[in-house]
Amino acid sequence: MELATSYRFFDLHVLLRSDSPAILEHFRQVYERFQVDGASEPAILRLPLQLRSGHGAGQVVCQIFTEREESPPNLILDGQVHVINQRHLLLDYAHTVLLNAVFARVDDHFLIHGASLSWSAGDRARGLILAGGAGLGKTTLALALTQRGLRFLSDDVVALNCADGLLHPFPRRLGLRPETWQLCDLGSTPPTRQWVDATTLCGDCLGAPCAPSVLILLDDGQRRTERPCDVRLALTLDRLPAGLERDLGRLGKIDAVTRASPSGYATLLFQPSVGNRVSEEDIQRICASHATLLLDVDKASPLVPPDFTASPQLVSISPSIAALTILARLRGGERSALLQRTFGGSPARLYTALAAMIGGMKCYRLTVGRLEKMIDLIESVTRFR
Repeated sequence: MELATSYRFFDLHVLLRSDSPAILEHFRQVYERFQVDGASEPAILRLPLQLRSGHGAGQVVCQIFTEREESPPNLILDGQVHVINQRHLLLDYAHTVLLNAVFARVDDHFLIHGASLSWSAGDRARGLILAGGAGLGKTTLALALTQRGLRFLSDDVVALNCADGLLHPFPRRLGLRPETWQLCDLGSTPPTRQWVDATTLCGDCLGAPCAPSVLILLDDGQRRTERPCDVRLALTLDRLPAGLERDLGRLGKIDAVTRASPSGYATLLFQPSVGNRVSEEDIQRICASHATLLLDVDKASPLVPPDFTASPQLVSISPSIAALTILARLRGGERSALLQRTFGGSPARLYTALAAMIGGMKCYRLTVGRLEKMIDLIESVTRFR
């Protein structure tokens, strides 16, 4: 029997169908605060992501077939078949497909990979943005700051509204790894990642839309030569067959390769050649030609884990440098509705609007390190206590 759940992400109505209760339950847990009554919601955009164990009629964005145990499951996205050779990747890949599809269709928010919080300053709330890729400790830092009295907005997606300039919440559940459990003193440490609502840990802690005041770019401390506007992509793959590095190398430079990361996946650091406009779809196409799943594309995430025992460093940077860095890390891609519809396909117009918004913020670069020291540095520029 096929079941369905509806969600609202910003102005998008997402309809998720599946005959797998486990898959629906995973999405319900992570995005519980986005769930809506599909029967009464106006379908501003109906994005049917179907996770199925058999062929069926109807227009879909994505289908996942899991029924036949003797053959690997596969995912069909926009008519393209992706064979999933490792069954344990099925849920992660479906999650990635859903979020990428949503982000690409959002046309009224700048979406940035990062965490966001707010604090009270007199009679008004001020917003804090912690921008950075995976592996830089955003969730741990966001939770630790929430434990110290800040209001939680998001640990993964920073949403800046194009119309009012306000920082808006994206309150998915926190994906807490065992090390975060220990650092934030949450009690008995579970063996695997747990999805927990922020209010379960910190009580009445959810924030409301507010004006952003401080922008902090999280940095891993590794020396690089690229410019702020250059894009450096961390690609997560289910495997790394012979020939894939060669074909990707024709589009840019591969800086580092990890064939077996702690997650069990292969990762590589890729930087498109100067002047070479490489989209995620281009990378996806090359991966598909090698029967390889592109599980994630993360901008500027470190392949070598940062040293969280080191002394962190916080330096002031100009809003223009911050805006260029954020421009290269916006979610949604160059074919996003934000760029194509809201800004008429003009990166210059998009950057001008983004730079104007960031121009009113105090901007910093934080080289990550010991948690307590990072909190002290953030307090020194926000005065949240």
